[in-house]
Amino acid sequence: MLFRSSADEARSLELVMVAFDACQRFLRPGGALLVKAFQHEDTERVLREQRNAFEKIARRKPATSRRESREFYVVGTGFRG
Repeated sequence: MLFRSSADEARSLELVMVAFDACQRFLRPGGALLVKAFQHEDTERVLREQRNAFEKIARRKPATSRRESREFYVVGTGFRG
């Protein structure tokens, strides 16, 4: 069984937030973002906060990912700038 500590998940979420911040500074309007994340108690809040920055934000879990894994990918398209 895959075990990931809450601290690791929180650090992963911090990296997702850094990626969103970088989008604000460097991504052109219409651009896209793909970032790997791990489910954390604050994940949904962070994704909701970014919904205005993109036309669409989706969560994707690859078929090759283990079922018990908490990993997923965030795909943001249509950056609004």
